[in-house]
Amino acid sequence: MDPPKYLRFHEGRNLLELKFHPKAGDLLELVLVSAIDARVIDETLGSVIEAEEGVVPTIDPTSGNSADGTCLTIDIYEDHLKLGLESEGSVIRWISSRLIAFGLTPDSVVSEIRIMLNPAVRSSLLESIRR
Repeated sequence: MDPPKYLRFHEGRNLLELKFHPKAGDLLELVLVSAIDARVIDETLGSVIEAEEGVVPTIDPTSGNSADGTCLTIDIYEDHLKLGLESEGSVIRWISSRLIAFGLTPDSVVSEIRIMLNPAVRSSLLESIRR
């Protein structure tokens, strides 16, 4: 079996890793490795109003096995974890896979990820970055 393809985004002490299926190109896993430089915002972000449900981001399966991006912003809101990724253009379309929404640019590049948080998960996340 072919190894998965990885995209890594980092800035400062923040690191996000995305793992994709080697042949289909579908997103398999999203791992927030480090969020030490995350900003804490004590307000709600609100839900994405319209999103295509049950869809996950994909990459070109013929691309290399890994790539690195150098821009990653992490904002911890009361209701969401917002991950801003390096990209050209603003979000014009949202796709959603249950509790996670992916904002896509006109070129179908993921430029923002929103993960719903409940109070217990938010508290745990805040504790982990304060250590």
